[in-house]
Amino acid sequence: MPYPSFHPQVVLIGDVLEKFTLLQPLVINFEQRDEGRIIASDEIFYMYGKGLTLQEAVRDYLSSLSEYYSLIESHNDAPSIGLFSYLQTYLQRK
Repeated sequence: MPYPSFHPQVVLIGDVLEKFTLLQPLVINFEQRDEGRIIASDEIFYMYGKGLTLQEAVRDYLSSLSEYYSLIESHNDAPSIGLFSYLQTYLQRK
């Protein structure tokens, strides 16, 4: 498999979405699949996004991360509260 024509990682921090801010750096890894799709993922929350470009993959990743935030924010069981508290050390609503 040929080497990708992009850096295998980027670091996101700050205002990354209209309604959310990343409070600490989050490393995003990239993989290129055989069909040309790019996968953006992290090794902390195990979220991923995909797209035909790096920008599409990161946008999809951030959409998944914000959906995860909304999902666990709405649950009141002990495991969800723990996950949400940890997520908030990285991501918070503006």
